[in-house]
Amino acid sequence: MLNKPEYNLTNGDIEKSKPNFTKFSTTRPPSNPLNPVYKLAHVEYFPPEPPKFIRDNMEIEDIDGARPKKQKYYETRDSMKVADIDGAIGKPTYIRKTDHDSFNYADITKVKFASTRVTDNMDPRYKTRDDKGNVIDYGWIKGSTPTMLPFRNNPPSYSYLKNQDIGGTQVGSRTMGNFGNFTRS
Repeated sequence: MLNKPEYNLTNGDIEKSKPNFTKFSTTRPPSNPLNPVYKLAHVEYFPPEPPKFIRDNMEIEDIDGARPKKQKYYETRDSMKVADIDGAIGKPTYIRKTDHDSFNYADITKVKFASTRVTDNMDPRYKTRDDKGNVIDYGWIKGSTPTMLPFRNNPPSYSYLKNQDIGGTQVGSRTMGNFGNFTRS
């Protein structure tokens, strides 16, 4: 029993579970570092064939509109005339076409049109005709005005909030009163 190896507390049977001090290995043959020899890829050059002549790409005589039209010659503008420029010269004085009497204030004092229609912006109502031609009052919508609160015969008593029966809870009971007019006994 003493010569029997024990493997229960070792990890020697697991590959790469122990440090490995093997050095870097390469498949490249050894060479002189001062004069290295590299195996480079070899390329064989084939000269390209010249393209077959189809047509001259710079020639555009067969395309309509490819050449500029004949040059237009414009006469030189007289630089001293500015009548064709808007705003360069003053406009003629505006003359009113209607006669105006400066002493007649009818445009201010005459009675203007006033509508007889009375509308309430919060509850608008309109008179309109239905399909049969009858005049109907249109405008009130159910739920458009708030409902009134129910009427209470006996107002509620808030006696549970009153504290006059408890000594020391009123204002000024600890000091000389509300405005200092009581004497302490």
